[in-house]
Amino acid sequence: MKNISKITQNNAADTSEQALASARRTPPKIARTTPLAQVSSAVIDTIHKNLHHAKITTDEAAESLLAIAQQGSPLIESASSDDECIVTFLYHDRQAEQVLIFVNRLTDEKNIDDSLMKPIGKTGWFSKSFLMKTNWRASYCYIPAYAGQTPAWVTQGQQVRLRAALDSGYADIYNQHRCLNRAGKELSVVSLSEAPEQRYLPEMEQLRSLAKPKWVQAPEDRQILVHSLPHATKDSPIALVFDGEVWLSMGLQLMLESAFAEGVLDPMHVVFVHSGGRERRWAELDGTAPMGQYLISSLIPWLEEQYGIGISRGSLMVMGQSLGGLSSLLLALDYPQEVGAVISQSASLWQPVVADSLQRILAENNQERLSHVYFEIQVGAQEWVLEPPHHVFVRQLQKTPATVNFTIFNGGHDYACWRGDLIPAIIRAQKYMARRKDHDDS
Repeated sequence: MKNISKITQNNAADTSEQALASARRTPPKIARTTPLAQVSSAVIDTIHKNLHHAKITTDEAAESLLAIAQQGSPLIESASSDDECIVTFLYHDRQAEQVLIFVNRLTDEKNIDDSLMKPIGKTGWFSKSFLMKTNWRASYCYIPAYAGQTPAWVTQGQQVRLRAALDSGYADIYNQHRCLNRAGKELSVVSLSEAPEQRYLPEMEQLRSLAKPKWVQAPEDRQILVHSLPHATKDSPIALVFDGEVWLSMGLQLMLESAFAEGVLDPMHVVFVHSGGRERRWAELDGTAPMGQYLISSLIPWLEEQYGIGISRGSLMVMGQSLGGLSSLLLALDYPQEVGAVISQSASLWQPVVADSLQRILAENNQERLSHVYFEIQVGAQEWVLEPPHHVFVRQLQKTPATVNFTIFNGGHDYACWRGDLIPAIIRAQKYMARRKDHDDS
């Protein structure tokens, strides 16, 4: 009977998760508004021509391509404009029939053929070239498909599923620059010459050797981890980090300590809030559940009781990416008395809940309640679904007395971009909050 009961409970849980998944809102599937600038590489073209005219053998061509990849991957060549370059990805697999190059927010599931690599004769090498601005950064991986097999990016019914395909992707063995995605998979990173500097990033070996986080059970079956910087007191600011398990795996705690050691961060308490898994994350962070109410009414008082840390007016910093960015913005709009700064990276503004909340504030002529709040808002130039609503939201937010710093980085919906921009954003937010506190205290 116990076994049957357990099976029944598991089935019920599975059914509940399926219901959540089917009921949740998902981003609109819209093709890129501007097509990718696909170009030719002069280096690869020369190899193609030499092969075609039998000036070199297949083995000689393969050796040349290997030497090119070993010198640095991807291959970067100059373009006609000084602020652009040709980026060529190279992959070797003699057994592969097709190879998809997945580049964050360049690869478009509505136009998957644009990301299929071209074979270079019978060398077993594949290439794909793009014309990109020199300030571009992105994560990428290679996804091969073999004869007689359905490509990993195609499911039954011939539907494209890029997220699932990433599980079968491979990092670039000729590029040692790596980052983790949300699932903890290692991806390669391309950063062009003018891409923003990224300081404080841990080495991948450090991330691989991180100890397992010691989560603490908080109210309402929530897991949290408090990381206090040296000399933090009960009066130091608190920062809430959505998707805390992801950021712990990416070493945000190490980045914070490095910035503190350099003297650019003041003492603070950082509360990593576990998402609870994919379905719970979607259920709670898409703006329809009262996540803010839980944080302000339950979690913060519990932190004060358990850790002796609490918040005063405007002493809370909150940060997140994607759905976490959406929830961060919503928390600041709904609870501005407590929130002093919000850091939102690539918020899921395809959902109207944040814009609607701001419109209510403006309609009620209640914008003064935001006068002390600092908004750090970032979105990628390659995020064709998210960039337009960010512009609209920021224009509306600038009608309030809030302080807004809006940044468009040349990248996608990508931890390769977010991780390097997060510490500078925290530094700016912390400085603002300190100045504001000094002003209020004077």
